[in-house]
Amino acid sequence: MKLYDLPQIILDFITATNKPDPIAYVECFHEDAIVWDEGEKRQGKAAILEWSDKHQFAVNVRIKPKQYKMDMNKIIVTFQLDGDYDKTG
Repeated sequence: MKLYDLPQIILDFITATNKPDPIAYVECFHEDAIVWDEGEKRQGKAAILEWSDKHQFAVNVRIKPKQYKMDMNKIIVTFQLDGDYDKTG
């Protein structure tokens, strides 16, 4: 699978993350989506936007797809992360 073979919503997610565009980013999620990070659950677009502003956009997270595959009607994408966050842990 080539990067351009990914569904548009995943391409939009990558673009919004790297641009950065927090509003476009949160629009990539379903209204009831859940993000688990650092042992905490964020559910819904408002909670995801609040989390991403602090933990993603404030530290300039950038993502680069490294590999992707189909697995039982799911697409699994592995990203390389970079940004201005603590990378020691």
